[in-house]
Amino acid sequence: MQKLIKQPKSKVVYKIECTNEKLLKKDILMVEKFIDKHTGDFKIRELFKNIPLRISWNYFKKIINHLLESRKIVYDSKNYLGYVWEENISEDD
Repeated sequence: MQKLIKQPKSKVVYKIECTNEKLLKKDILMVEKFIDKHTGDFKIRELFKNIPLRISWNYFKKIINHLLESRKIVYDSKNYLGYVWEENISEDD
């Protein structure tokens, strides 16, 4: 379930805290699809600033680490993120 927290400033800003696993999966898929669409265009900080969903930096790093560990994304020599996942390719090929 989502919790909305109102920030104590003049502007009304809401932060979504994730307590639901489905929301986590949704966010991972959103970041994954964004990287797939823009592969090689952004470094990690630029990517964080350009994703459509506003999430915390720590939460974003967890998503990136998950995608790196699952071998769906990689860094190139200049630290740009690239999407490399192919569903039909097995490790034996």
